[in-house]
Amino acid sequence: MLDSDQWFAVPDGSTFTIKLSDTQGACQATGELAVDGSVVDRWPTSDLVAGKSLTVRSPHRYSLDLTLLFLGAATQTVEVKVTDPGGNVYGSPYSESVDGQKGDAESALFDAISAL
Repeated sequence: MLDSDQWFAVPDGSTFTIKLSDTQGACQATGELAVDGSVVDRWPTSDLVAGKSLTVRSPHRYSLDLTLLFLGAATQTVEVKVTDPGGNVYGSPYSESVDGQKGDAESALFDAISAL
């Protein structure tokens, strides 16, 4: 089971990045991005496997609702991090792997809350 994670007081201009392992189609994913509670984008599996980033701007709350759908036996690794404008890792990076079988689903919510 995936855990959710949050980063608070994120400096303006920081980068929020998510990357999933490539399961060769055994796991499909969607990432629904909301800014201040309004959905602004949806990221497909291909974007998430390639690695997807966004720039955090103040004062906003960025939420990524990640859903994993297993189409076969697989191990999916999820990596999320925030880097400050200087390129330094901000807070603790998130990395977790989850095993699934055909028909399983997992979800997690990641928040990056900017400094005011």
